Amino acid sequence: MVQTAHPPIQAVAFLALVLSVCLACMPNIFSSLDSVATIEVLATPRFDDILSKTALGYIRLSIALVIYSVTIHRITTTQNPMTTPYLESSKLRKTPLLNTGLRSQMMFTAWCWNLLGLTFALNGTITLLSVYNDYSNEIILPQYMQNMMRCALLTFEISVPASMLVSSITRYILWPKAKKINNTIGFTNIRSLLQHNGNIIVSLTEVAILGRIPVRIDYIPLSVLFGSVYVLHTWNMTHRWLPSKEPQFVYFFFDTTLDKKIIIFVLAALLCIMMVFHCMFTSVTVLFDYFDGSLPCNALVVVSVASCFCRFRD
Repeated sequence: MVQTAHPPIQAVAFLALVLSVCLACMPNIFSSLDSVATIEVLATPRFDDILSKTALGYIRLSIALVIYSVTIHRITTTQNPMTTPYLESSKLRKTPLLNTGLRSQMMFTAWCWNLLGLTFALNGTITLLSVYNDYSNEIILPQYMQNMMRCALLTFEISVPASMLVSSITRYILWPKAKKINNTIGFTNIRSLLQHNGNIIVSLTEVAILGRIPVRIDYIPLSVLFGSVYVLHTWNMTHRWLPSKEPQFVYFFFDTTLDKKIIIFVLAALLCIMMVFHCMFTSVTVLFDYFDGSLPCNALVVVSVASCFCRFRD
């Protein structure tokens, strides 16, 4: 067992390189932001003959309300201690971690869940403001409205692909790993099922049924930057989970006591996976726009795709 688990310098250098590349791409992203974050893009229903702008706005706000209700419930209720299923080669002790209060929001799932709630809240508010104030692309919008639309698009570009990543890692990696040690209670309660499955379902519903906001391929650096920031957060929390300062991680694949090559490989793999899911969601939005199918057809696609990423029982 070890008393410290600081990341190796090679992993720090690798992450610094990734962050530098992402930050270098930001000027190009911001230069195109205002041409994409428009009323037409953010507030137009996909099926405007069935769904009005007003209804779209209230549906988005309702989804945001559900998301943050789950978050508040998670923060304010007592939860069972969480034990990370480390690999056999790990030098860390499997210790129950108190995942209560604000600490419950330290998980990547919570980051993505809350960011998804923010993007639904922003887009819902923008949609209703465009209706009640008669905003359109032909008029000069107030500064607060422009800033809100920029934030709405940026959070959408990050949270929607990340929702697919969260659901897939939960279904295919974390849940099976927990099942091996007979400790899946953290995945089978209603709150966790909502977070791990509801995120991908509402994300697909947004792009397939509700709105027409695209996931753009040139915004991939945003997803990678978000993932890199979470890695930094994980390293910062290493010695903060226990009063004794004993190093711990909430995800076994972030374990910095493993071989250096494994640590760098895992970081590279996770960041590449974020890029892959961003590309996948880009393809999904392009296909929906290209084929412009009917509501039943799009709903069937949502169910089919979501079934590949959702898991509801052992």
